[in-house]
Amino acid sequence: GRGDPVPPDLTAAERLELESIRRRKQELLGEIQRLRQELSDAISEVEGLEANEGR
Repeated sequence: GRGDPVPPDLTAAERLELESIRRRKQELLGEIQRLRQELSDAISEVEGLEANEGR
């Protein structure tokens, strides 16, 4: 999560890189959630259409 411990022996540059990686990870997780939702909406839509065709 957010409060992951940062190893004390990191250089400033390494620390920045770690922060950047964690931020990127959060962005990707958010993106995945959004895509899952879109996918789930799309599947519901298709199932609805199939149901309307009397299958």
